[in-house]
Amino acid sequence: MRKYLGRMLAAFCAAAVLLFSSSLGDFQKGVVNAEDVTLRQSANAESEPLKKLPRGAEVTVSAFENGWFKIEYGEFSGYVKQDQLTLKSIASEVISSGTVLLDNVNLRSKPDVNSSIITVLSVDTSVEVSEKIDNWYRITSGKNKGYVQCEYIGLTETASPPAPAFNSLKMGMSGKEVVSLQEQLKALGYYKTESHGNFGAFTRDAVKAFQQVNGLLSDGVATVETQELLFSDSAIPAPLPIASPTSGVEALDWAEVDSLFPVETEATLTDVRTGATYTIKRVRGSAFAEVEPLTSSDTEALLSTCGGDWSKEIRPVILSSEGRKIAAAIRPFPRGKDSEPASDNSMEGTLPLHFKGSVLAEARRVSPPFQAAVTEALKSGQ
Repeated sequence: MRKYLGRMLAAFCAAAVLLFSSSLGDFQKGVVNAEDVTLRQSANAESEPLKKLPRGAEVTVSAFENGWFKIEYGEFSGYVKQDQLTLKSIASEVISSGTVLLDNVNLRSKPDVNSSIITVLSVDTSVEVSEKIDNWYRITSGKNKGYVQCEYIGLTETASPPAPAFNSLKMGMSGKEVVSLQEQLKALGYYKTESHGNFGAFTRDAVKAFQQVNGLLSDGVATVETQELLFSDSAIPAPLPIASPTSGVEALDWAEVDSLFPVETEATLTDVRTGATYTIKRVRGSAFAEVEPLTSSDTEALLSTCGGDWSKEIRPVILSSEGRKIAAAIRPFPRGKDSEPASDNSMEGTLPLHFKGSVLAEARRVSPPFQAAVTEALKSGQ
């Protein structure tokens, strides 16, 4: 009888594990629910420890094996015990629908530019958005599911992605959350070195500077309150020189540029790296300026700055209008369609033109590559 019960219990446990494993696809995220959880190389308490995980750390769950979850945390991959992780279901939730804003947008297997490409999406493709991770959307397009950077997706419903959950970060900590913190501090001009994911003295000083400028307690600890402000469109960038002493180039905040360069206004752009100039017209845009070349000759001059063809490489430019020179950045790659196209400019769509503090339309946060190009434009005459 005891043998029989033992066999029955073993069969029941095996069936339970099989059932649990088969439903794991509905739980692709997890949160560490204990202090200093050890991430191990294999599903064994005696295997090599890889890293200590703090309580509240969010991880990606990929498998279940003998009472252990296989997870990914930043650059680390390993196993934690089942009772040390709380699973989060994200399978069926759709937070919004949207459309692809550009041609040839890569749908990737993970929220990482180095991950494998599942397929390539064309402009105006309809998608369903189920999750937002940093500056990536998890989307479904037909039978394909994967990740696309937020700036390439336009949301078409009023529902907004859930606000990111932050964990307090301080000296001595490391990981993906610290990388994200450093990138955002760099975009706002507070952090000047490599985003390596280690919270050291440079990161602490950058956080303190941000806190001081933004009216927070300046102690160098990236509290939840500090990060909520840092990643919001209310964050105040680090003070920049108002003008280069030799060129007169200004780094004006987007709110001021929005007034100085309104819709339907024409201006001249000078490409910092080549010196080419061309005339543009602002067509629309509230988070940044959407512009187009005024004539086909202007389009030709613009294309000469990027080898004669449209390019997604962001370029530093200087906008000249009403006797003022303003640091800016443009991506010479058309997006969307014309509402009222300029006469004979040989281009369909508009180009994104960013200034200091302007934000991506859907993500509502500054873009580090655009802000870096604005800084290059400002420094070009110094």
